[in-house]
Amino acid sequence: MKDDKLRYSAGVKTMQGKLNAAGHSCGTPDGKFGNNTDTAVRGFQRSRSLTIDGKAGKSTLTALDKAGSGGSASTAAKNLKKKLGSIISSFASKHAIGEDVLGGFILTESSGSGFSGGKLLIRFENHIFLKNVPSASKTFKVENKVHYYYKNGKWNKTHTGKRSRLRECLTP
Repeated sequence: MKDDKLRYSAGVKTMQGKLNAAGHSCGTPDGKFGNNTDTAVRGFQRSRSLTIDGKAGKSTLTALDKAGSGGSASTAAKNLKKKLGSIISSFASKHAIGEDVLGGFILTESSGSGFSGGKLLIRFENHIFLKNVPSASKTFKVENKVHYYYKNGKWNKTHTGKRSRLRECLTP
């Protein structure tokens, strides 16, 4: 089934977040059970010795809930470090951001997916980030409630609508 034919489900979106946190990346949770979600479900099933059918049945969902209940934050952090450790280290060093801080942002703001095509994938409010990470003022600014990021020698707007995502504004 093509992605444009898939229907949205809040339950699928929740499951996608749990799959990402369990180290089985299906990308940014969008509530659509597409190819990436199917691959992540099968990978999770394989890792738990469940029937590998790509279906999110009772046994798969129960195992996914259990995977998330026993220290899921530390498990997610370990999986993120295992998966993206070198790129996080490089990016953090280049932009004078602590690796743990960047990892926390990735886990919180991109559901653990972190990077897309080698570019940082995040969604946040620049003014809050600037308040907590002063060195970010070289990369982000807010003027008259308009948020900007600096790239290729110029300031670019980050938000073009009320809930748009800031994607691909930084390259590691």
